[in-house]
Amino acid sequence: MDRMKVTTSDLQLAMTQVKPSAMREVAIDVPKVCWSDVGGMEDVKLKLKQAVEWPLKHAEAFARLAVTPPKGVLLYGPPGCSKTMIAKALANESKLNFIAIKGPELLSKYVGESERAVREVFRKARAVAPSIVFFDEIDALAVERSSSSRSSGVADRVLAQLLTEMDGIEQLKDVTVLAATNRPDMIDKEKDPQAGIKLQAAY
Repeated sequence: MDRMKVTTSDLQLAMTQVKPSAMREVAIDVPKVCWSDVGGMEDVKLKLKQAVEWPLKHAEAFARLAVTPPKGVLLYGPPGCSKTMIAKALANESKLNFIAIKGPELLSKYVGESERAVREVFRKARAVAPSIVFFDEIDALAVERSSSSRSSGVADRVLAQLLTEMDGIEQLKDVTVLAATNRPDMIDKEKDPQAGIKLQAAY
């Protein structure tokens, strides 16, 4: 035991194999989908790497060049055009902490629970940064404000909470939001378009 030494290389190797304890509750089994499995859409794949992977993996270079990366990316297109598959490939290839959320699962019938669920997602994402938060079917959460009277304002409050987490007082550092939808017309349009980018996935 006296001769045993732990070097920097040992710690770096361990960091690549040990997941943060905060990921236990949100850990998902990421399929082994690679960029090569996604046919075509080279422009979309390149822009995703530039907007999501590079800012998180090379944060010091972006800071040195004073480049502000987008806070989020919206993938939109008709059903079956590989939006979710692209997200799986990004999760596998980036080797970053990946939190996947199905949009409707955050909604609750109890007052305040939906907003709390959104806050909890971003709290965990910050705790395990650098990370990617993927919202599938984002149109269920970010519906246009005052578009439905039967929701009793729940949809508006959830959207307000989502926007606050992305662009509020507390900075969203080393966390990128990725969302997918096949109904971009249902999403609220009052958000500053410079905060993120939209990529269209097509057949």
